[in-house]
Amino acid sequence: MSMTNENARTRHQARRGSVYIAALVFMAILAAIAITAAGTAGTGLRTSMTATNSRIAANISISGIELGLARLNAADRDSGGADTLPRLAFTPGQEVYELEVDELRYRISDSYDEDLTDDPTDPVLLQAFATVGDANWAETAIAIDDQGRPIEPLGSVLHAAEDLVITAGATVIADGAPLSTDKTLENNGVIVGDIEAARLEGSAPAGSIQTGVPRKGVADRNLFDQYMLRATELPFRGDVVGEVLGPGVNTYDESRGANDHGIYLIRTGGLDISIRRSRIVGTLIIDSSPGGQINFTLSNVFDPARPDAPAIMTRGATTFDISSNPLTEDGFRNFNPEGAPSGGETDSTLDDSYESGVNGLIYVYGNARFTSDGTFNGSALVDGRALITGRPRFVHDDMLLLAPPMGFGDDTEIGNMKLLPRSIERVTMP
Repeated sequence: MSMTNENARTRHQARRGSVYIAALVFMAILAAIAITAAGTAGTGLRTSMTATNSRIAANISISGIELGLARLNAADRDSGGADTLPRLAFTPGQEVYELEVDELRYRISDSYDEDLTDDPTDPVLLQAFATVGDANWAETAIAIDDQGRPIEPLGSVLHAAEDLVITAGATVIADGAPLSTDKTLENNGVIVGDIEAARLEGSAPAGSIQTGVPRKGVADRNLFDQYMLRATELPFRGDVVGEVLGPGVNTYDESRGANDHGIYLIRTGGLDISIRRSRIVGTLIIDSSPGGQINFTLSNVFDPARPDAPAIMTRGATTFDISSNPLTEDGFRNFNPEGAPSGGETDSTLDDSYESGVNGLIYVYGNARFTSDGTFNGSALVDGRALITGRPRFVHDDMLLLAPPMGFGDDTEIGNMKLLPRSIERVTMP
């Protein structure tokens, strides 16, 4: 055999060996791909199952919220009636009702005064927890007493039963809803926004104009007395300065304790009163009849404690001179102690600041003046004459139309609950 043939055979064998090695490597790669694909497919299947279980659990949880509401509202039937979902029966003093059915567990609780039986108008917390396979889902919602359709004035940022007057040099901003009056709107200043009135005198606003509007009316005047019955009455000691009132705190008079719903009443006996540099998480009711003046001055913060209650109710001539400057603690007073959280947080420091203004519904049984550059988020109803001499900004809150406060709707039946709009939210499974 020649050296040439031998070399050729050696090269041929080397190439064949290389092909074998390449083939083995290729097969190994294919096997790895197949194993990876199988693992991926398995992971994908498991992921798909988990996603499906999550969707089912979410639907069950939402159904649990609806079931809890249905049980709250179910009508009692006698033995001769059709079979219906039974109405829940609570034990006096009971704070929590809990029921578990297959994959669903739901709870109904009163987080205000910890008693489901004492007041059928109390908002309640609905919680639903669902488990399907390895998926968990939890939802919460607030149920409130259904007030029916809102009274018409709640569709305005400011409504006056008598004349509404904007003086020379004054500027008023109406954002999200119109200024309205059942009588004459006299504009000698500047209106940025829409108006609705029986008559318009003076300058036209920078917005739409509707005149000849039918009377909207105001809230039932008995509401004032009804809210007073729910309130914790505080003794009149002159001006209210640097105080914090809420469902869990009462710095004004600790001996009276805190009102579970943050509703407080002060009667002045016809004397004047000023509220300044204070934070109210609840409903402040001031009665200055006969003849006393009510003044909200400097920086104040008002937020209702309940989603179905006003922020301020007054009986008597009322002036809103609330500043746009923030409410500051400045070592003076802790305005977010236990019982009055701000943004869900409390602390013990004295260096916080808070945006000044009124958030929620204002109801004035008397004449009202707005003399500053304060912000009013919600709606202001004046059962009297309204005068604007400052530069206030009114921003409408449509929640007042979706869920009017107690007494500010057309449904007088007590105890028929509905879900508070926008209150449903997913939470962490306990």
